[in-house]
Amino acid sequence: MATLSFINEANSAKRYGETVRFGLTKFSDLTDDEFKNKYLLDDKTTAGKYRMDPIDLIQKLINDKEYLKYELPKNLPLKIDWREKGVISDVRNQGHCGSCYAQSVIGTIESLITLNYNLSKPLELSVQQMIDCGGNFNRGCLGGDTCDLLKWLKTEKIQIFPRKFYPESEISSTSNNEIRKCKNITLPDYVKTGKVLQYTCLDFTGYEYEIINILAHKGPLAASVNGLLWKNYLGGIIKYHCNGPSNHAIEIVGYDLSPPDPYYIVRNSWGIEFGNSGYAKIAFGQNVCNIASEISTVEVEWS
Repeated sequence: MATLSFINEANSAKRYGETVRFGLTKFSDLTDDEFKNKYLLDDKTTAGKYRMDPIDLIQKLINDKEYLKYELPKNLPLKIDWREKGVISDVRNQGHCGSCYAQSVIGTIESLITLNYNLSKPLELSVQQMIDCGGNFNRGCLGGDTCDLLKWLKTEKIQIFPRKFYPESEISSTSNNEIRKCKNITLPDYVKTGKVLQYTCLDFTGYEYEIINILAHKGPLAASVNGLLWKNYLGGIIKYHCNGPSNHAIEIVGYDLSPPDPYYIVRNSWGIEFGNSGYAKIAFGQNVCNIASEISTVEVEWS
C-alpha cells in the first residue's frame, strides 16, 4: 500500500516534474529497508578524501579559482551521449550482489579504453575480478567504494582482465554472502589488460558545468548517488526528493542541456528492465540524487 500511495502521489504531484514516471517494478514488493539491504550500500560519501594524483584537467580545476565558475564553458556541445559513439558496453545486472562500486568503475574504464584506443566495439572487462580481488576496504558483494577501488587499482598497478577470461560467477548474481576468493588466472601472452594510471575523486557540488565539461572532452565518469527513489522509477527526468546520502554507484555516460529540462544520462547496473532500458535521466544543476558529490575521473592504459 505504501508503494502504491507513493507512486500515485509522485505521478500526480507537479513538484516531481512533468516527465518523470513512477510505477510498479521488480523492486516494488520490497520495503525501503529491504531494498536498501539488497541493492544499496551504506553511506559511501567520501568526496574530497582522495584528492591525489589528479590528471592535468582536474589539477587545473583545483588550482585555478577563476576557471571554477558556474557558467557554460566555451566550446561545450549542447548534448553528448557516448552510447551513440559506440564506446559503452551493454547494461549489466548486479543481482543481489552489492557490487555497484565495481560495476561503476569497470564500466567507466571500459568506456575510456574503447574511446582512447579507438577499439572497434565496446570493451568488456571483469567486474568479477574486482568483486573477488579488490582490496582497500572493498568487501566483494557486501559493498565497497568507487574511490577505494580506484586507489587500489592504481596503487597496486592491477591488471584488469577481459571479462571472458574472468567471467561472473553464478553466486555473485544471486547472493551477497559469498566467500571472496581471488582466482589465480594466467592469461595468454596475446591478451591485453586494462590499467588505471591516474584517477581523481572530487566533490563538484556547485560546479556541475565542470562535470559536463569533462564528460564532453574526456569521456564517461564514475559517480556515487542516492538511489532510494529509483525503486519505482520507470523513466523520465528525476528532479526532486532524491538528495539523501550516497548509497549507490553508477556511470555517467552523457548529458543533454536542451531546454527546458537539462539532464545527465546515467547507466545503472540493475539490468535492462530498470528505467530507460537500464538507464536513468537525472536533472542537471542542483546536485539531484547527490550526483555531483563524488565524481571520479580515470586515466587508463590498454596493453
